[in-house]
Amino acid sequence: MPDEQAISRRDLLIKGSTAVAGVALLPSSLFANFLPLAEGERVIPWSDPPPDPPAPDMNLLNWEQQDSWITPTDQFFRASHYGMPEIAPDTYSLEITGLVKRPRTYTLSELKALPRR
Repeated sequence: MPDEQAISRRDLLIKGSTAVAGVALLPSSLFANFLPLAEGERVIPWSDPPPDPPAPDMNLLNWEQQDSWITPTDQFFRASHYGMPEIAPDTYSLEITGLVKRPRTYTLSELKALPRR
């Protein structure tokens, strides 16, 4: 006689997936409060620190100085893998062609004059 309290593989997958989806919807700040550095713990510095940022205006986060799992708003950062393009503002143009009603070419000054949306 089968055990009535046994859970089938199908039920396990369904209920487990539902539980994982539910946890994924919780705010990440909730978990950050459960995982602070405990007394006596320390952050181990990188043995191969990353190089200086390629652009001086890039805000790189210093991981070793973080005291929380939440990135502070004033320390948001960006990553770029391909460098910054260099353009000549006097000769730059953006051409819009293809399946459009009105093909057009814009200069950089025309683009900057357009309203932002």
